[in-house]
Amino acid sequence: MDKEIIRQLLERLGQALSAGDLKGASSCWGFPALVFFDEGGTAVADTSEIEKLFARASEGYKKQGITSTKPELTAVFKCMRPDSRSV
Repeated sequence: MDKEIIRQLLERLGQALSAGDLKGASSCWGFPALVFFDEGGTAVADTSEIEKLFARASEGYKKQGITSTKPELTAVFKCMRPDSRSV
């Protein structure tokens, strides 16, 4: 997967989160998944679980006055499994 495809995915995810579009944000993910954030990480089994995480994140962004995002892709790492990605 090249940097441009990843950047486009991150833009789509950021736009969906900024708009509060939880279904749009969850469509950027495959399951099962691991999600990492400042406080730690969690395993996510399905769309409903990731939508709950995104709902909390979206509220947190609003409280901080964040209205949009712009991805800054600094590196792409090759994984051992071709269906896995690390961003």
